[in-house]
Amino acid sequence: MRSKEFFNNYDKRIIKEIMNLMIPENEEIAAAGDKGLIGKLEKLFFDSELHINSIKRVLNAINLNTDARLSGSFFSVSKEKKIEILKTLEKNMLDDFHILKECIFGTYYSDNEVIKKIGWDNDFINKTKFGEFTLKPNILDKVKKISPFWRKI
Repeated sequence: MRSKEFFNNYDKRIIKEIMNLMIPENEEIAAAGDKGLIGKLEKLFFDSELHINSIKRVLNAINLNTDARLSGSFFSVSKEKKIEILKTLEKNMLDDFHILKECIFGTYYSDNEVIKKIGWDNDFINKTKFGEFTLKPNILDKVKKISPFWRKI
């Protein structure tokens, strides 16, 4: 299965927008979608039928959403309305939305720039002791302050 058969450029634009909403920019790193990670997401997840089908169902639900349809598209609604749409999808399509989140976060946190900014050792799996892997305390403080909309559901 190749992504070209399942996701057109419009679908990929929506995925990129969702990535930006779920992992917005901060003072150090661009938003997930704006980092150009859609190509990496394709390589990591679009060969999996499970991931393709879940993402497709979420995209179909977005395209069928009344607010998006009345406005012309998902891109025509406000940021707040997009977040509301995603909250509703997470609540009503928990499994599919979880797989989409897995794809987005898996892609973002495998990006070299993100790994470097967080201070992760990208070879921690090959360490002899798990205790050798530590996060920088200031990164943990920043993460604690983040209040993403999907945690509230």
